[in-house]
Amino acid sequence: MPLDGLRHPRIAPSLAFVLTRPVAGRTLNVAEVLAAVGFVVPALALTDSRAADPARDDLLADNAAAVGAVLGSRRTPIESIDPRLEGCTLHHRGLLVGTGVAAAVGSPLTALAWLVNERLGRGEELPAGQVLLVGPIVPPVPVRAGDTVTAAFTHLGRVTAAFLEAPKGDR
Repeated sequence: MPLDGLRHPRIAPSLAFVLTRPVAGRTLNVAEVLAAVGFVVPALALTDSRAADPARDDLLADNAAAVGAVLGSRRTPIESIDPRLEGCTLHHRGLLVGTGVAAAVGSPLTALAWLVNERLGRGEELPAGQVLLVGPIVPPVPVRAGDTVTAAFTHLGRVTAAFLEAPKGDR
């Protein structure tokens, strides 16, 4: 993954909920939102900021600092796990830099319902296939070209992001 043009890129593990039904219209409760989710995948959320040390990790949850995401390939049916109990370890440059459990930073289900309702409140429709990241399980870490970051989740599997060195002609 290239980092060209980013000032202070950071990455953090997140749960990525994938809708299998479109969502539109009125405000939904958590159960109604979950009924539209088909599966969860492990994710690494890439963010950027003009500030070297953004103080609000909740910027991740509403995409205010979002640049992109790397999604894992293992699809775990939503009904087979309790996302609140999903644990994660984060390795950066081969070193363990963080551990966490989703519920320790607030319920990912509440965050998911909030995110869906925020978007519905703006008149958006969320189509089937929409991916929704709900914020970091472990605090974000700065990344630079040449880094590799891996998040290992309790039930969801692993996801890895490798950041490319810029070609010699572009430096």
